[in-house]
Amino acid sequence: MNCNLYKQGFCFGIFFLFIFGLSAQELPDFRSPIDHAIRLSGSFGELRSNHFHAGIDLKSTKGISGDPLYSISEGYIYRVMLHPTGYGNALIIRHDNGYTSVYAHMDRFEINLGIKILAAQYETRSYVMDYYPEPNSWRVSKGQLIGYMGNTGYSFGPHLHFEIRRTEDDMLFNPLMFGYEIVDNVPPIMDVFRWYALDSTRQELKAGNLKLIKKNGGYAPVKDTLLIPGDYAALSLSTIDFMTGVANRNGVYKLELYVDDTLHYHYQMDSFLRKDTRYLNAHTDYNEYFYNKKYFHRLHKLPGNNINLYPYLRNDGVFPVDSGTYRTVKMVSYDYLNNSSTATMLIGRDTATALFKPPKHTHVPDRIHHIIISSQDVN
Repeated sequence: MNCNLYKQGFCFGIFFLFIFGLSAQELPDFRSPIDHAIRLSGSFGELRSNHFHAGIDLKSTKGISGDPLYSISEGYIYRVMLHPTGYGNALIIRHDNGYTSVYAHMDRFEINLGIKILAAQYETRSYVMDYYPEPNSWRVSKGQLIGYMGNTGYSFGPHLHFEIRRTEDDMLFNPLMFGYEIVDNVPPIMDVFRWYALDSTRQELKAGNLKLIKKNGGYAPVKDTLLIPGDYAALSLSTIDFMTGVANRNGVYKLELYVDDTLHYHYQMDSFLRKDTRYLNAHTDYNEYFYNKKYFHRLHKLPGNNINLYPYLRNDGVFPVDSGTYRTVKMVSYDYLNNSSTATMLIGRDTATALFKPPKHTHVPDRIHHIIISSQDVN
């Protein structure tokens, strides 16, 4: 997207309206799937192995299973899953307003619904089940009890994995966009950034990691000036978020990169098509995860990365560096409530130019993207 009159929020609003076809006036009135306050143990779109997290994870009240779960709007139960891995015991409800909600890792179902599911198990002669009732046959109303929070499937503690999708195209939306309130005044933590020296064709010549430390109310490397042995520079960032009163590490909501006070890169996790989730391997530094199991958000866009997560890009986030001059670089990490952390530094060009060395592991983003998602959904 080319937006020369960029103001914070303006470009994203245009991007969101035209790409996703949704505005604040059109957001449906959903109730919460739980009765207690929302505390997150997993944020929407956070970086997971080979995929973006498709929903939010809601913590239980006391750390145990059993909290009641409710349908967020009227509709019908579209799919029932019972599986020892993946989503475990799960329901997918198609709503009359064109959206779909997902409730995963449930402990058990509401008793009348459970009787229907038991009958379906007898019919299929299997406990493990991926069952689609006749459309509109298992109706639910807004606020109807559907089951109880649990720890089934690929889960590491009692919680609800909760998703909101647009039914027509499987667009996943950040559930917090629908008015669910959270309490959070803790800014993200910035850990390490990674620099890349690129030649005139933007071929990677050399890369390295630098630890970020707290300094002057923000973050910076130990040495404020970095020299890049190449014509162009690109960056990536390791950053996580915490929520008030919650010990879990969550993903960040938004990232920005400024060069000499000009925005070069803007990432924002509001929505993405479910089929595009494997583009995580292009959004992140795949080598760093493959070899060191550490996630870095690229603050630049690789060729072949076609996921719509970038409301604004200038030169794909890549910027030139020249000998004898320095670029003032600022990285900003935000959570959903706009708590933010900032890292600043000066970047110039090393007089020596690095020689090209083939990477240890070659990754082709648009090939990874075509890996077929199995019928047992991923979180």
